[in-house]
Amino acid sequence: MNIKNIFTKKRIIVGGIILAVAGGYWWYHTVSTAVGPTTYMTSQVEKGFFVGSLSGTGQVSSDSQVDVKPLASGQITDIFVAEGQTVKKGDKIAAIDPKDAMITIRDASQSVRDAQTSLDAARLSLSKLKQPATTITILQAQDVVNTAQRNVDKLQNPAQSDIDQAQAQVTSAQQNAAISSDGKTPVVVRSAYDNTAAILKTTMPTLTYALSDSDNVLAIDNSGANASFSNLLSVLDMSQKTMATSNYGAAKQAIAATKTLVDALSLQNADPQAIDAAVTSMQGTLDKLVTLLTYTSNALSNTITSSNFSQSSLDSLRSTIQNDRASIASKQTTMVSQMQAINSSKTSAANSAIQLEQAQTSLNKVLHPDARDIQAAQESLKEAQQKLADVKAGALPIDIQISQNNVDQRVSSLLAAQNKLADAQQVLANYTVTAPFDGVIAKLAATKGDQTGSSVATLIAQKQFADVTLNEVDAAKVKVGDKVTLTFDAISGLTIAGEVDVISPLGVVTQGVVNYDVKIGFDSQDTRIRSGMSVSASIVTETIADAILAPNAAVKTQGTQKYVLILDSVTSTSATPVTGTPRQQAVQVGSANDTVTVITSGLTGGEFVVTQTIAPTTKSTPTSSGSSSSIRIPGLTTGGAGGGGGFAGGAAGGGAVRAGGAAAGR
Repeated sequence: MNIKNIFTKKRIIVGGIILAVAGGYWWYHTVSTAVGPTTYMTSQVEKGFFVGSLSGTGQVSSDSQVDVKPLASGQITDIFVAEGQTVKKGDKIAAIDPKDAMITIRDASQSVRDAQTSLDAARLSLSKLKQPATTITILQAQDVVNTAQRNVDKLQNPAQSDIDQAQAQVTSAQQNAAISSDGKTPVVVRSAYDNTAAILKTTMPTLTYALSDSDNVLAIDNSGANASFSNLLSVLDMSQKTMATSNYGAAKQAIAATKTLVDALSLQNADPQAIDAAVTSMQGTLDKLVTLLTYTSNALSNTITSSNFSQSSLDSLRSTIQNDRASIASKQTTMVSQMQAINSSKTSAANSAIQLEQAQTSLNKVLHPDARDIQAAQESLKEAQQKLADVKAGALPIDIQISQNNVDQRVSSLLAAQNKLADAQQVLANYTVTAPFDGVIAKLAATKGDQTGSSVATLIAQKQFADVTLNEVDAAKVKVGDKVTLTFDAISGLTIAGEVDVISPLGVVTQGVVNYDVKIGFDSQDTRIRSGMSVSASIVTETIADAILAPNAAVKTQGTQKYVLILDSVTSTSATPVTGTPRQQAVQVGSANDTVTVITSGLTGGEFVVTQTIAPTTKSTPTSSGSSSSIRIPGLTTGGAGGGGGFAGGAAGGGAVRAGGAAAGR
């Protein structure tokens, strides 16, 4: 037989075997049935003392000399020891400038305060939410309902008083917007203009008197008016007389022009434009008179007296001019006020037109309410009624749960902030380099003012150590001072307590794994311990008193949620499987060790939780077909058919074993 035929025959045999296995597997799943109920193994959740630890291996150190390495970097501000000095564990060796660490602590402390304030506010909100509504709160909600009801009634059935009020507002607005007898100017504007025309007319004599009083000093039109003192007038400063004389003509002409405009005005219904022009002219004239009177007054101030011109005569003239100046200034203020009054009246007239339109709209709404306004008022009434019902019923469970969740979140935030503060305080402690154990300072590697390096001092120990290597995950959980239990392969039954004294700040990469060296000091010495001996260390990393502890096998995971199955029907721990219907309980978990997990939320202790689910057993049901179930595979020796059936049965039996094993493992 050639090689090709041999390979062909082997492929046929292998194919037949695969068919037999597949057929047996199908037959098992088709005719096997479950027998009996699902049962469970349980364990009770307990409250107790949790100890978290991790293990490491190493050797007994052959060197009692240790370099004291700083855990923080920066400038060294103090050295507290000298070479040859004996130190105790915890004694200060050096101090590093802690400025950066203090800033971190300040910020972390503020975060804790902020988180506490936020938590207090959330708790207060939850407390208020749980409290029943007060009488005043119910009354306030009822008042809103009453107001909303009145609004609906007012729209659907307006009261006669509301109609009368709206009509009165229309009438008042119509009066304010009414046109005066001139047929084009609103009443309020007409009144302001008429008042201004009257004031213009009464102002003219003041202008004339002021000009005449000035002429009595300057003697321009009345040439003999200053005969007794003309040679004395402004003799001390002739420029003032000159300026007064030159401004006299301009003031006189301005008075004449203004008088023409004012005389043409009637006291009622005068053209507003003519009044505006007269006001503008009047303001210019008043300005010119102010200038004239100022120079006239200055001229008198520079005049001297004589036997023919007494001081009292001079003072009388000066008093007259000063009175004229005051009168002109008053008229200037009056003109400004009148211009403002006219502008205000125009604004008022415009507003009156708007108010009239609004009043008419309001009246129309009272008489003919809009269906949309009625619908909106009814909806507001329904909302107010629902709010009243909600107030009386108190907070909904979902609102309380949301508020409780908010409190829980604030608790978590506060815990996180406190942890950050604790971490920052731990970092601050690293800025003080202390002796990790009793010993003698053999060498100082730094001085005050230096920047930190790899070592501050070399310390010779007075006890034995174990050098243990931890990976980066475990090393992150260990801190100096952690308690340790040490055992030795070479010394059966010997257990020594110890303590973590030194953790190397620098890791060493070995085959892609970062490891850290940890030096563990022995609390007691034993002469049987030799340098280089293998040692196993169990380092206690965490302890929790009164912790809720559940077996690791009971804690399940579904997505990101942890849960356990509780059998409420179970009242005691049993070594045999029990039946029942478990319920799923969501939990939050904390730390865990090799046997138990700390439950931080969801359980209170005492519950019986499922640690193993045992599926029902199975049995095979014979087929009703009379045909042979054997499979004949060409090329096999005698008994091949039976072997095939046996193989299939073996496959089915193997499937049953695997199924049972899988069920038991759940």
